[in-house]
Amino acid sequence: MRARRTRRGGGVRTLGRRLVVLVAMVLFVLIAAPMSLRGPAAAAPSDPTVGLVSWPHGDGYLVVSRSGRLWTFGSAVGLGSPSDLGAAGIDVVALATRSEGDGYWMFGSDGGVFAYGNATFHGSAATLPLRGPMVAATTTSDGDGYWLVASDGGIFAYGNATFHGSAATLPLREPIVGMSSTPEGEGYWLVASDGGVFAYGDAGFFGSAADLTLAAPIIGMLPTSSGLGYWLFASDGGVFAYGDAGFFGSGHSSAMAFSAMAPTPDLAGYRLLTDDGRISVFGTATDLGSPSDTFPACDPYSAGSWPVLDVSDLAVHARSEAYIGSIGAGGNLHADFGTVWNGAPNGIPFVTVDESTPQRDVTFEYADESDPGPYPIPDNAPIEGGADGDGDRHILLLDEQQCVLHELFDAWPPTVPGGSWSAGSGARFDMSTWALRPDGWTSADAAGLPIWPLLVRYDEVMSGRIDHALRVTVPRSQRAYLHPATHFASSDSDADLPPMGLRMRLRADFDISGFPSEVQVILTAMKTHGMIVADNGSAWFVSGTPDPRWDDDALATLGDVPGSAFEVVDDGEVPRR
Repeated sequence: MRARRTRRGGGVRTLGRRLVVLVAMVLFVLIAAPMSLRGPAAAAPSDPTVGLVSWPHGDGYLVVSRSGRLWTFGSAVGLGSPSDLGAAGIDVVALATRSEGDGYWMFGSDGGVFAYGNATFHGSAATLPLRGPMVAATTTSDGDGYWLVASDGGIFAYGNATFHGSAATLPLREPIVGMSSTPEGEGYWLVASDGGVFAYGDAGFFGSAADLTLAAPIIGMLPTSSGLGYWLFASDGGVFAYGDAGFFGSGHSSAMAFSAMAPTPDLAGYRLLTDDGRISVFGTATDLGSPSDTFPACDPYSAGSWPVLDVSDLAVHARSEAYIGSIGAGGNLHADFGTVWNGAPNGIPFVTVDESTPQRDVTFEYADESDPGPYPIPDNAPIEGGADGDGDRHILLLDEQQCVLHELFDAWPPTVPGGSWSAGSGARFDMSTWALRPDGWTSADAAGLPIWPLLVRYDEVMSGRIDHALRVTVPRSQRAYLHPATHFASSDSDADLPPMGLRMRLRADFDISGFPSEVQVILTAMKTHGMIVADNGSAWFVSGTPDPRWDDDALATLGDVPGSAFEVVDDGEVPRR
């Protein structure tokens, strides 16, 4: 349902003051977008719930996850949803309903538009060369048009939606995270994560958070029916009421990451949504259930599991200097992930699967150390390096319903219809315990470790905290491994070379204050949880997931961290050979 549409207009109306956003009268939700001011929060789920919208009639609401999974509660009606967008590297960024309650739209980070029920498709930006990902959208009151906005402030108008200007040429202090139109559709507001808002057309001003000291970034705003007030809400659940909007309470918490808000149809209450699927109610809003009620108890970073070990106070290993020297004390860190590299997503991708995902037979080169198939592999499963990549070609399959991680190395699709996939090796892991592989067994990684729990992921970085160790590669390793690793990948007995499973940490005295905020999150994790040697490769290459929202220039500053800033810790494990 996607079609190309030329971007309209290029003029920008610049106002002398920064404003806050007012949302259109059609019920919709603004979904959290890239931001740099996020407070501490729990580790982000792999497929966070990002959208919440009240159903126009009766008492109900819709919730949508980043991949497009939909939940309905109360009077809300499910009319369809896209197949797993995560496999295509697309995130749902906005959800809007028709005022008649007979249709809704989902908007993707790539500019794609998905229309269901009587909601009409008016065009999309999916084929346009975007300077930044789409972060929000809003519809006209009659549903015959809509606007999309990118993080750089670029506006894309479709149907009877009118272009009134954009912020694409302004020197923004923080990225745009939301957009709303005026009741008559003759203007709109753009809001940035610092609370500053830019108004165009007939959009008015009722107050701003741009000059407040925020504990967490603003992620959206919702209007009153009169257009004379609105609620501003932040990623820590803080709610700010302006004009004739009533304040009914807030979900302020540094332990949870809030992602969306929706007022009740009578505007006498509202609901807040966290990224792990929990609903909080205020005023007249009723609790009709939440996605978290349907989730199994699956905590991939439970206390006591080896990925979350705090290594900050462990003793320095007796051979630390020799190990660091063999890796390269004069070398530098490198982010082996980002947006795009050589035409393919840069990093190791993953995709969520469930009981509906097709089960595929897989044949293995190293069958004696692989867990046999079938494996849940969706159509168009993302492969590291792209479909034609010639590297490690990992496929990571995350089943949160069963709390099982499936991973494949050197994975290739069938050469004939109905045939088997082929792979070098494959492994399954219980995500609730991360129980080790048998000693001597590999996995989809050389060290016999799972890959996914050690990756740097965009959403957890934006949450302000990484609660686990990170994956790193070294140019040469010795013929030995340390638990949690279970496999070596070398015939070299040089004791100065690092064994697989070796843990390193960034020294506590290394100053990270001058790095970009998102890089500080990564470096803090290296100080607290460290890095684990997982494979042979380039020195100091840190692994992460690809995401179009990464700032590659910011990630490049990891190259300012020298190998000499690290030390090896002694976690009590002895080498196994």
